[in-house]
Amino acid sequence: MKRYLLFVGAILFLIGIIAASIYFQSVSKRPRPLPKNLPLQINDLPVYEWYVCEVLGEGPVPGVPEPRLRFRVCHDEGWQILAYCLQPNWPAPEVGAACALIDGDTFWCGEGIQNLRQYALLQTPTPSPSPTPLITPTYTPTPPSP
Repeated sequence: MKRYLLFVGAILFLIGIIAASIYFQSVSKRPRPLPKNLPLQINDLPVYEWYVCEVLGEGPVPGVPEPRLRFRVCHDEGWQILAYCLQPNWPAPEVGAACALIDGDTFWCGEGIQNLRQYALLQTPTPSPSPTPLITPTYTPTPPSP
């Protein structure tokens, strides 16, 4: 009877280890939640107010061996980047989906939605013109005549 209980206990222990391993592997593949207290900019790119402005379809991405779903991600300040999906088995963000930059090149577009990674910078904001000095007329008295 003792052997039977030890055997059942060992089996249950192994099942617990396998279940925990499967759970932690599935959790690590989920999109990361948006971190708290992000700075306003990362590597000169704004963190907030990005959105998916176009789904470009599946195609080649430099440095990635297999074709990926590609996106154009925009910002109201004038930024435009090309990005590709990081978790192809997760749902893709739709056009208009709000995104946030969660590190130097990765965008989070919602819970359960795949993250996007930047692979090209298309457009940067046009710099605002520097203020030109105003010429203000000043009164200069003329010297009296002799």
